[in-house]
Amino acid sequence: MTITQNNQRSEDDAVSEAETGQPVQTGTDTPRSGQEELDMDGIGDFPMLAACLAAWKAARQGDDLPASLDVAELPEAVLDYTMLLDYLPAQRDAAVRMVGTYIGEKAAFKAHGMTVRAFFEERDAEVVTDSLRRIAESRMPSLARRTFVPIAGAPMRYVRLILPLSANGQSVTGFFKTIEPSSLTSETDAPA
Repeated sequence: MTITQNNQRSEDDAVSEAETGQPVQTGTDTPRSGQEELDMDGIGDFPMLAACLAAWKAARQGDDLPASLDVAELPEAVLDYTMLLDYLPAQRDAAVRMVGTYIGEKAAFKAHGMTVRAFFEERDAEVVTDSLRRIAESRMPSLARRTFVPIAGAPMRYVRLILPLSANGQSVTGFFKTIEPSSLTSETDAPA
């Protein structure tokens, strides 16, 4: 089985500059939702994500981005936590092409075809779509720690990796997004 990005988009679909992915203050009673970009040199601290990055690098041909990742080359443990997204730069969004079992169960709905803006609460959708735009512009992977991301009503923390994919090797047309399973905690799991 191969995870493939076959959506054709061009660089003409580029979006204008948007806000950064800095944490958003949501009110006095609501936890702060945010994202901290991590240096890719530290990916060794997250062995499942490091294996995904290695598979992405192996799938590249020269400067071309891969259109797909071979599932056999990915750690089985991350597949339940993976989303495959089609990039929609003109809409400043992405559509869910595939979602892993864990995410699908937590979301409690059929995510296929849903947009990122519909999947996440607005403040988190902005953080994600801004990250996707930056990744598409740089054509480079992104490693980040996400905090207080509501999934099925429960705030979660995790470390995620987003890898750009391209149908033509050059323009980013999609993303492979997954998390390090051991990094996933809920607010109730955190020490007081």
